[in-house]
Amino acid sequence: MNIKTLKKNDFSYADTLASLHAKNINGKLSNIGVEFLSKIYQTFLQDKNIRIWILVHKKKAIGFLCGCDNNEKIYKKFLLKNFPFLIFLFLSNILNFFFIKNIYGLIILFLNPKKKTINSELLSIAITKKFQNKHYGKRLVRKLERYLKKKNKKEYIVKVESNNKRAISFYLSNKFRYIFKTSYPLFDIINLKKKL
Repeated sequence: MNIKTLKKNDFSYADTLASLHAKNINGKLSNIGVEFLSKIYQTFLQDKNIRIWILVHKKKAIGFLCGCDNNEKIYKKFLLKNFPFLIFLFLSNILNFFFIKNIYGLIILFLNPKKKTINSELLSIAITKKFQNKHYGKRLVRKLERYLKKKNKKEYIVKVESNNKRAISFYLSNKFRYIFKTSYPLFDIINLKKKL
């Protein structure tokens, strides 16, 4: 089992990351679709503050972790960079209530003006179901932590939808601590942090 660090602008992995995310992460982003997720990961692959590690088994990506040392404006950058695509996506799904509910929740989350005190963040982690519960997630988390320590970060956060009990359990077992819950009109986000 290898862990590969993706290079900036390595767009060939955007679709792979999107597919792994959609299949293995329960949440609003996954519900919107692989094409939307691919745009997110294309944007993330261009950001100098974001690192992505891929877990490879027999030359096939079976998991990844995406983290950043400075999360200021990354979501606004995504929205601005992909505005035409997002308008088209919205208009083509205007009659789909499920889609509208998910996109509304994300827009609120992405544009949330609340002051953040911790700007290092684990953005997403996914492991193919066959390889879950084998400590590969912990290995990926350690990669992020070594990277953040080199950047002189003292702590970092992760945000999880409150209904994603499996993810919350994973983070708590990896020494994250609950800091607060943010309630939005259609969902709640649990904020966890870990000291380095």
